Amino acid sequence: MNLVQQAWEQNDVAQVRRLLEETATYPGRGFEWDYWQRQTHRELKTPRGHVGWVRDVAFSPDGQRIVTAGDDQTAKVWEATNGIALLTLKGHSGWVNSVAFSPDGKRIVTAGNG
Repeated sequence: MNLVQQAWEQNDVAQVRRLLEETATYPGRGFEWDYWQRQTHRELKTPRGHVGWVRDVAFSPDGQRIVTAGDDQTAKVWEATNGIALLTLKGHSGWVNSVAFSPDGKRIVTAGNG
């Protein structure tokens, strides 16, 4: 739990979650595990910016970015840790139905209705 505390203080929620997952079945797990589990869920962010429904979401391979596909004919790239919009991708004439990162995280592919 000391490592969880250190990761939390460094604002590395992804590492906190990894450590909690690794220790989820540990028989000697105490109340601290439940405390940190609640803390990480409280920190979830809801990115706001699409007009209409979000149809698909994908995380970058390193977990640092999120891309979303929207009914508003755009895909948006977000900072995963704080929900800040980084980029809006335009060009579809209809809904964006699907999004994905390339395995190296350097490219994004979108698919839509037009």
